[in-house]
Amino acid sequence: MELFLTETLKPSIFWSAISALGTMLAVCIAIFLPSIQKRYKVKKMTQLINLELSECMENIIRSEQLDGLPDQAKPSARVEFLKRIKLDIWDAHSHSLLAESPDRFLPYRDIFGLLLHIKNTASQPSKEAFAILDYDVKSFKEKYEKMFPNE
Repeated sequence: MELFLTETLKPSIFWSAISALGTMLAVCIAIFLPSIQKRYKVKKMTQLINLELSECMENIIRSEQLDGLPDQAKPSARVEFLKRIKLDIWDAHSHSLLAESPDRFLPYRDIFGLLLHIKNTASQPSKEAFAILDYDVKSFKEKYEKMFPNE
């Protein structure tokens, strides 16, 4: 045992071993760091996108809770709430989410496509648009509840 320790602690062997361990550690970091960073980036993007989705859901719920308004004013007030739907975060991060994690992108693509259709339809209201809005809002709520069953 003494011979092993004395041979191992010789400067030439000791520093070679430290060098080999350092190189192995650097290689492990180089291999695993990008995947950890990618996972973290995708997690942050989905958190931001989920926050935007919940804000859109709040706007839609507010558009349906128009108690105290006369029946004639409710459609135009609802349209004003639906025009407020913001898709800024989705616009900023959708392409990078697609590039980083296509499987996470697909469910969001469908629900944000529906939100964009709701917003565009609300921007050009007509009698037909109100029926389309009702259907689209119902579809959005179903998809939202499917994506986030606990909320």
